Amino acid sequence: MNINLELYKVFYYVCQSMSITEAAKNLYVSQPAITKQIKHLESCLGKVLFVRSRKGIELSDDGKKLYDTIKEPIQTLLSIENEIYQYPPVVRIIAGYSTIKNFLIKVISHYNQLHPEVKFEIASYAYPEAIERLKSGKADLIFINVKDREHDNFEELKLKHFLEVQDIFVASKDFFGTNPVPSSLEELSRYPIICKAGKSVSRSFLEESFQEKGLTFSPKFELSNNWLIEEYIRLNLGIGLVTKEFIQTELRDGTFVPIPLDCDLPKRKIGYALRDSYAYNRFLEEFVNELKQYLSYYR
Repeated sequence: MNINLELYKVFYYVCQSMSITEAAKNLYVSQPAITKQIKHLESCLGKVLFVRSRKGIELSDDGKKLYDTIKEPIQTLLSIENEIYQYPPVVRIIAGYSTIKNFLIKVISHYNQLHPEVKFEIASYAYPEAIERLKSGKADLIFINVKDREHDNFEELKLKHFLEVQDIFVASKDFFGTNPVPSSLEELSRYPIICKAGKSVSRSFLEESFQEKGLTFSPKFELSNNWLIEEYIRLNLGIGLVTKEFIQTELRDGTFVPIPLDCDLPKRKIGYALRDSYAYNRFLEEFVNELKQYLSYYR
């Protein structure tokens, strides 16, 4: 019989306090996760380990035998783990600059007030590597562009859509001077264009649109993130491709001027993905709930 050792550890923690709630707190997971694992252990063993009483839960006869058998080995294992693993809980996130700037900083700031002991590791990776790191357990939560991803292999992952956005071209308020603002792709092609490097939904659409008109989409500046694009726009270095929803302040105060072209770029969806087992990590589950609450107001 091959039973995951983690199930025995969960059983041990429940026995220590005779409380699902306390075991969940000690293991930093949700109560439903603890209940699910105990039921799985009972199913594997073919035995009922706990019975209900007026006081809550009690060990069955088989439960008492199992606890007496595993108590000392589990205590020894936990002692060794405590010596080796002294780090605080960590939430590892992969996201782009715009997501960090517009969502994550605010959510993390509020969450940090509730759980100052939690450490955050935030990084940026291309889509394939982000997915691979999430599946392999090297990341806990990733943010991605969802369009054209619906049919990817998300086995053992949860994919959630949360926002539809529109990419547009903008320039600084002083960029054109007395020159006319371009209103077509032909006119746009005469100006230096700033955009992110690599393939994207908007870039693919622009390349096809330019090609249909006998033009070549050839940006002067191809940058690694949206922060650099916005800074280059402010420096009057060209016309930049940015996400409308993420520059609302600049559009309202006139820092950036939208370029009214004769074609509309396709909208795209932003989403986040987690492993199915994310609920076993109480800190991650609570962070995701905090994120959902923030995004419900944003919409």
